[in-house]
Amino acid sequence: MSTTDDTRTATLVAPDTIAALTAALARAEQAERERDRLRAVILRAGLWQTAPCCLCGYNGPGYYQPGTHDCARAALEDVKR
Repeated sequence: MSTTDDTRTATLVAPDTIAALTAALARAEQAERERDRLRAVILRAGLWQTAPCCLCGYNGPGYYQPGTHDCARAALEDVKR
């Protein structure tokens, strides 16, 4: 791609649009960190142990088995840390 093509492409997106997208990305990343933090709190508090799971909704066989239920696996991994 030539410099001319780069310049032309860059002018297709307004600076305020880029700023808005950058801000939205930052908010999404913050929300993801907060989701992960809250999930860890719920796992550590053992709230997932009452079916159906408040994190994923699972309520099937092998509820407490790490090989069957991802939240049981995550709780076990957290205990091991």
